[in-house]
Amino acid sequence: MNLKALFIPLVLSLVFSCKNNREEEVKKVDELIVLLEHTENKFNEIDSLGLFSVYTKMITDLKDVHYFTDTLDSETFDKITNAYHHLSTFTAATQSFPLLKSELIHSKKQLNNLKQDVGFGLIETAKFYAIYKEEQGILLNLNEVLDSTFAKINSKLIETENNYPTVDSIVLHFKQLKETNSVNQ
Repeated sequence: MNLKALFIPLVLSLVFSCKNNREEEVKKVDELIVLLEHTENKFNEIDSLGLFSVYTKMITDLKDVHYFTDTLDSETFDKITNAYHHLSTFTAATQSFPLLKSELIHSKKQLNNLKQDVGFGLIETAKFYAIYKEEQGILLNLNEVLDSTFAKINSKLIETENNYPTVDSIVLHFKQLKETNSVNQ
């Protein structure tokens, strides 16, 4: 009987210890979910249609002007350079945008699965912390990319769109020259 009296409290303490561990792990996953939601909100604030539209126009305009690079005077070159000085930012943003979106979708699935596994006690503590650290690293990296690559991207888009008339007049001028040259030949 003495052994039974020791065994029951021991089993109960193990059960409650496991439950407390799970609750702590669920809280940690919830913290990552909040970080994910913050990252998604930041990502969703990006004017993706504007980004890809502006980037495409810039590339098209630069291809049109490229035909005349040997005859560009420095003033015209400076106008184009000043108007489209965010090209490298937009290039990096358009290249990383699909990857970021994919990573966010994947992280959301991972965190939902992790929370479910933890809630049902299907994952051991060591494995939980390995996955937790990995997902935390991914989310922090995504935030860093958003902060660096996409910093003030919407205002840069507006600034570039405001410069369209300058570049459009240059491109139109060169297209007219090209047409005149092809007619004269």
